[in-house]
Amino acid sequence: MPLQGLSILDVGCGGGILSESLEALGGRVTGIDASDMSITVARDHARRSQSKNTYLNTPIQSVPDSSFDIVVCMEVVEHVESLEIFMEETCRKVKKDGLLFLATINRTLYSLLAQKIGAEYILNWLPRGTHDWRRFVKPIELRDLVKKNDFESRNVQGVGANIFKRALHLSDAVSGNYMMACKRV
Repeated sequence: MPLQGLSILDVGCGGGILSESLEALGGRVTGIDASDMSITVARDHARRSQSKNTYLNTPIQSVPDSSFDIVVCMEVVEHVESLEIFMEETCRKVKKDGLLFLATINRTLYSLLAQKIGAEYILNWLPRGTHDWRRFVKPIELRDLVKKNDFESRNVQGVGANIFKRALHLSDAVSGNYMMACKRV
C-alpha cells in the first residue's frame, strides 16, 4: 500500500469520497470541512463502510501545525474568503519534508465559459452561484503562495473533461481545472 502509515489531512473533505480512497491506499486520514452536513454524510458513510477515518466539522485554524505527512486540498481554494491566510494555515499543517496537493480552477476566459457558465447555467452540473470566477486562482498565484510558505511546486497538471462520457482525464492544458503537487523545502 503506497500510503501505508502516512498521516493525511483532507481539507474540505465533503462527504469523504477522496478520504476513503486515501484510506484504501493505507493512509490514516482526517477529513475536515466547514459544512456540518458534509461531515454528517462522511461520518455516516464511514460507519457503514467500517472506515477508520476521522471527520471533523472544524476550520483549518483548529488543526495542529506540522501534524500531517500529506495535506490534500481539492477544489476548495476557489471558495475561501482570504486565499493568502487560508494557504498559510494549510501549509502550516504539513510536517517537515511533507507533501501538499492542491486542485482548483484557473482564472481564464475558458474557465469562465466552461466552469462557471457551462457547468452552472447550461449543463446544470452545479447549483447556480457555486463559483465566483473572480476567486479562481492562476497557477502562478498559487505557486507564489506556496513558495511564500516554504513549499516548492513540483508539478502542475491540467484536468480535462469529456462532457459526452461524463469523464475526467489528465491534460497538459491548465486553462480550466488543474492540480499542483508541492513539497515543503
